[in-house]
Amino acid sequence: MFLNTIVYNETQCDSVKRSISTYRENFMNFNDELEKRVCHDEELKYFYSNITSENIKVSILDKVASDKVLQKRYSTDLLKYFNFYSNILSEETSFLKDNSNLENSINILHSNNDKLQTKLQEIYTQFEKNFSEKSHQNLEFNNIVITLPEGDNNEVNKVDRIDFSNRISLRS
Repeated sequence: MFLNTIVYNETQCDSVKRSISTYRENFMNFNDELEKRVCHDEELKYFYSNITSENIKVSILDKVASDKVLQKRYSTDLLKYFNFYSNILSEETSFLKDNSNLENSINILHSNNDKLQTKLQEIYTQFEKNFSEKSHQNLEFNNIVITLPEGDNNEVNKVDRIDFSNRISLRS
């Protein structure tokens, strides 16, 4: 009955959240360092502003960060991608502080951000496709995630004993 049951431990889920948080922090550090350095060069300032304006819209990163079921299902891939791109941003921030080429750094920011966004979009599309391809004949609960509270330490845990995921699909 439960063909696609996800078994995980809380540390695996927390690892994905930490990786997303670390990536965002490294992205902001690199972005801030670039911003400090381009303020004296009008051409690079214009180029940089065009690159950063792409990041203002709601990105796939926000969708992935908010979807716990997706994080649990693809935790291995997500950890791999976030850790890889986070390390690149961290290293590039160090290089930038050592007065590396600004234009190259801006290109690296743009390129790596696009690559990660593409990878995340592929994962998200595959994840959504799994739910839309199912037949409408038999009702089956897929990807039920149960979170048990640590204890009765607060009002939320006393009221909300079990948190079921919002993913229900139909399967033949």
